[in-house]
Amino acid sequence: KPEDVCIPMEEIYGALGLESMSQLIAYRDMPLDKIPVLLDNKIPVVLIAGLADRVVPYHENGQYLQRAYEASKIDFECYLKPECDHHPHGISSNEPVIKFILTH
Repeated sequence: KPEDVCIPMEEIYGALGLESMSQLIAYRDMPLDKIPVLLDNKIPVVLIAGLADRVVPYHENGQYLQRAYEASKIDFECYLKPECDHHPHGISSNEPVIKFILTH
């Protein structure tokens, strides 16, 4: 649940070099803002996401990447882990990811 994760706003501002909520709202250097760059450059992507992730929720992040790639003709593989939070990273076998990387 989002309410279970509480990151102080000062930490967010500091990490992004911002000073206020207004600047955060206007900030356009988030990973989601980079999706068009990935697509324009035809960068293949492998996404591994925990559907119970409270740090980087799939429904706020990964699903947008997945939708954008599925609407394109660019190679994309997605591995969703239904009950997984942010950790552990990875999937049970690295072989599909290795194969994807070596192919591209």
